[in-house]
Amino acid sequence: MRVMEIMQKLPHDKAYLAYLPFPTELCTLCAGRTRKGLMTACEHHCMAHVIRHGRVEDLAKEMGKKARMCSGA
Repeated sequence: MRVMEIMQKLPHDKAYLAYLPFPTELCTLCAGRTRKGLMTACEHHCMAHVIRHGRVEDLAKEMGKKARMCSGA
């Protein structure tokens, strides 16, 4: 995986910085691991639990259950 740093300019000279994971050309989506029923390595090691691997239909259903925004503490 490669993490891309994306910066979006916001009004009032502010910026929003996001770090997005992208598979590289070397990524096989852990075919050997997923064949055995295991999580992909990046999903397993993601400390924020935001990387998910699976069928698009299943991931879309999972996303439908999540809140659309979070509140800051």
